[in-house]
Amino acid sequence: MPSSRCESIGPTQSRVKAQILTDAERQAMINMLLASSNGGKRKYGSVKGVADQFNCHRTTVSAVWNSWKAACTESCSKMIAPPPTSRMKWNCGTKTKWSAEAIEAVIKSVPFHKRQTTRALAFHSGVPRSTILRHMKHNRRLRCKSSYLRPLLTEDNKEERMKFALSFVKNHVFDDMQDVGHVDENWFFLTKNKGKFYVYDDETLPHRQSKSKRFITKVMFLCAVARPQRNTPHERFGFTVKNTEK
Repeated sequence: MPSSRCESIGPTQSRVKAQILTDAERQAMINMLLASSNGGKRKYGSVKGVADQFNCHRTTVSAVWNSWKAACTESCSKMIAPPPTSRMKWNCGTKTKWSAEAIEAVIKSVPFHKRQTTRALAFHSGVPRSTILRHMKHNRRLRCKSSYLRPLLTEDNKEERMKFALSFVKNHVFDDMQDVGHVDENWFFLTKNKGKFYVYDDETLPHRQSKSKRFITKVMFLCAVARPQRNTPHERFGFTVKNTEK
């Protein structure tokens, strides 16, 4: 099975003709052309000789020489000749369909409540989820942040809370609150106290407010908790439970 390429930099006769040259091979071509030049002018037939030694077309050698001369002209002020490099790194491979700017513009157009998961963000933005994850890996500006629901208390609410706390302050008396019944609700929230959104670093999270977590629109199940009450130290009033199941 013949070898596809030869790793040596110098000339070879058994090498298969290749159209992609390494940077070391390009440098070797430039050195050979400079060695055979006189006063910056190439010797007649030197391009053909270098092409034969590297087993490539003479237009390839001319392209390497011309690109190197153009780079030298641009960097003449630095007095340093740049090494000949291949432009294949930037001109090959699959072209990206979504640029970073396009992804950012599309994501910013999606409302915040539709950005809580990458799956929802991909569905509403039209950008594939794999593209979004790859974009987040290379662009640290897009991150997942948390938004907490803040209490929206009026002055009357604050005053009532203070009065409720002060009602338990009694001189020389410890209130164990065993005669207090605690009422609680279990519900399904219309929104959540903590919400995650995928936003950029120059975007501001939506400022969500509510009177309290108890004031969110919900389907409520009411329940009460209290300690068993005693008439005497040895007599206790139990709870009456009504079973509605048939």
